[in-house]
Amino acid sequence: QDKASSSCAHRKLQELPFVKKLNTSKYRSLKESTLAAINSDKTLEITSKLRNSDKKDIDAVQAFIKTVQARIQDKT
Repeated sequence: QDKASSSCAHRKLQELPFVKKLNTSKYRSLKESTLAAINSDKTLEITSKLRNSDKKDIDAVQAFIKTVQARIQDKT
């Protein structure tokens, strides 16, 4: 089964405006959670570091996760 790469997640997350405002620790947490969600075919787990994020920002990440999951499914 194909998996999303860390660099792919990094590039796509950088396109989201709110990501640029995150500190390094929160960004790493977001990237790890995003990759875990994509590669396990689940939704984004909101860690304690991301609890204060705006719902629309989290929704944008969720949409990205669903898109990548769908692309991976289409390849198989």
